[in-house]
Amino acid sequence: MAEIKVRGECRIAIIPIYKISENISVPTRTYTKQQIIPLAESISHNGILQPLIVRKSTSYSYELISGKRRLQAAVMAGKKDVPCIVLHCTKNQSVIYSLTENIQRHNYTYLELLQIMNDLKSRYDYTTEKLSELFDKREYEIDNLFKLNLYSSSDIIKLSKYQIPFETAELLTEIENVSLRSKILDRIISEKLNFESAKRLVKSVVLPYNEDRENEKFIIKDFRIFHNSINKILQTMKRFGIDPLEEVLENDDYIRYTIRIPKRVNK
Repeated sequence: MAEIKVRGECRIAIIPIYKISENISVPTRTYTKQQIIPLAESISHNGILQPLIVRKSTSYSYELISGKRRLQAAVMAGKKDVPCIVLHCTKNQSVIYSLTENIQRHNYTYLELLQIMNDLKSRYDYTTEKLSELFDKREYEIDNLFKLNLYSSSDIIKLSKYQIPFETAELLTEIENVSLRSKILDRIISEKLNFESAKRLVKSVVLPYNEDRENEKFIIKDFRIFHNSINKILQTMKRFGIDPLEEVLENDDYIRYTIRIPKRVNK
């Protein structure tokens, strides 16, 4: 390895390609051969104009932070080594550097962004505010993206495979029932529904479902009114010296109140 210069916390060096490995902690784009060929031809004639960025992972190997496409093109061009900026940083810092670099260079899909944000949130305690700054998005946009975590892993695969637009994917999160949401997604895919058609379909499902839930809530709320009324009557009786004996029996079908009121009033 031929070192060129040292500056501050990093240095530029010529590193054999076989010593460089990808950072498996960072989701990166997979490039097709057609995407690599033009850059490989340029490297063959002009060399690598912009160094890759790596960190030293062991005494004899390096971990790639930025430059996956340039690295693949260098291999295709028959290069044995590549110029690299070697950063002195921790494993966690390298992940952040790599993500920041990739975010600036690539137009990630919303599912790729979700994967990255979930990773940053769970592994590095990134808040919505910090994610907003890093990705240059409003906080409500980050929150809307996190709604997609409601999807099952199998449905996430469907969203990616059939390239379902984000607006449609977000729309389906209004359906709370996981099984029902999956069935609606399958129908949208099979019928190739656009956003407006999907919106009408979801509305036709969500409204009746929510109405049933509201009726259920009203019944429960109505029951609590009766329960509170009985308690108030018992408390009133106690204030006037009547000490009723009460027994409550509850099962799946009903609640039974048994109240015994003594004929004599306590003085």
